[in-house]
Amino acid sequence: MFLNTPKKVVGVDIGSSAVKIVGLTRARKGYHLESIGIAPLPKDAVVDGEIFNIGAVSNVLRDLVNASKIKGTGAYTGVFGSGVVVKRIKVPIMSKEELEHHIRWEAEQYVPFNIEEVNLDYDVITPNYKKSGKMDLVIAAAKKDLVSSYSAVLYDSGLIAEGVDIGTLALYDMYKENYGTSKEEANIIMDIGASRTVMSVIENDRSVFVREIDMAGEYFTQKIQENLGITFEEGESLKMSGEDGSLPPEVERILLAEVKKLGIEVRKSIDLYLATASDLPIGEISVVGGSVKLMGITKIIESITGIPTDIINPLKSIAFNEKVFPTSYLSQIASFFGVGVGLAIRGLRY
Repeated sequence: MFLNTPKKVVGVDIGSSAVKIVGLTRARKGYHLESIGIAPLPKDAVVDGEIFNIGAVSNVLRDLVNASKIKGTGAYTGVFGSGVVVKRIKVPIMSKEELEHHIRWEAEQYVPFNIEEVNLDYDVITPNYKKSGKMDLVIAAAKKDLVSSYSAVLYDSGLIAEGVDIGTLALYDMYKENYGTSKEEANIIMDIGASRTVMSVIENDRSVFVREIDMAGEYFTQKIQENLGITFEEGESLKMSGEDGSLPPEVERILLAEVKKLGIEVRKSIDLYLATASDLPIGEISVVGGSVKLMGITKIIESITGIPTDIINPLKSIAFNEKVFPTSYLSQIASFFGVGVGLAIRGLRY
């Protein structure tokens, strides 16, 4: 008698400063954590979502895979940066067959690349569109060479590339699994990472509005460096000292000013979403990412936007073996894995 081995998928989040992996299998009620890990990348190996050193990134990922004793496993990864476009558009009402035929022409008006050089997908998000005479779509496009480089990293590291998705859209799957969604209000997920802050608005079981803001961990470190005339490494060390409440006054002053700028950009993005996309009110802002513990960042965003803002746990509803993954350890690292968890879930669903 042969027993079926549960399918395992590894979500691989390749950021500008680190690679993160999350291995999940399906459980009776949801998902079970099989592996998790994070490792730093060499400087400038990945810039604005583009992999400039495939060999270096592959080596880091391979070491993570070997340390986690992962072998021949399917993997999902996500692309991001200027080579990716996620946009909500309106098109004339048409049948599914007509839309399939016309979608590339419609998308060509909004995608700033040669349409033949991108992978394109779309989702109809307003089934009750007859009042307006238009259909609302979310289009997602990624440059083919960008997708190819991410696939190459997976293969080179010994994983089986089962899919390359849009990284920001994976945040929706992570959020839905852990916190559910509402039909009465929209919710915002923010991933504040090293090189960028990503906003994704969730409305009626879909991600309908995405924006990337070039203000995140490395930006804040750079501002400390510039203002104090120190090295980047010294600025990073000073910034991180705030996690235990011992931030020097001059650093606190710099960070406060810069984090307020991020809050203002978030407010502008919310205003744009509300003006152009939906009548639903926004219920809350949920924050993940490597920079979430930075000096009162959630309180500042909440004070500027007027919307409740909290750090969430991407592993909240994921089952795990406490003997393998101590709860205290997962609590410390969970915020880094919002995209990785979402990618693994998408891989198991699709």
